[in-house]
Amino acid sequence: MTTDWPEVFDVWEYRDGHLYWKIKAGRGTSVKRPGDVVAPAPDPLGYCYVTWRRKHYAVHRVVFLLTYGYLPDCIDHIDGNPSNNRAENLRVATRLQNQFNRRPNTRSKTGIKNVTPHQGKWQVRFSVDRKTRHYGCYETIEEATAVAAKVRAELHGAFARHA
Repeated sequence: MTTDWPEVFDVWEYRDGHLYWKIKAGRGTSVKRPGDVVAPAPDPLGYCYVTWRRKHYAVHRVVFLLTYGYLPDCIDHIDGNPSNNRAENLRVATRLQNQFNRRPNTRSKTGIKNVTPHQGKWQVRFSVDRKTRHYGCYETIEEATAVAAKVRAELHGAFARHA
């Protein structure tokens, strides 16, 4: 067990896809009793946090630790939804693999990962080993999207996220 998370096993338990309180916590109208479901509201990015003794804990990290008994540096949400903290939706990842599973950038002109407009055509490019690699320019966005999806699957494997 990691020393940063000393009381996790005493405070919460994970079962049936939910996190539950094991002890009485809080005061006033916000008292949590043993067996109550931990149901925090997601932050603006969609992540859920639970507070214990003035410390905030990311729910997905608590669930992973309770389920697998250890805490990796980086945990990836397989479906890309940071509010879905079910144990089967969490997997160990490197920081780079976690980035592969990101949504398209909101400032993207196309809304499609790795596809950009270029001189009246659609360009496909990826960053590989800190170098930009070009995979061609295509007449239609559909062609470019198909090429990008194929390359993404080859480069990113199980962590490829297409939309």
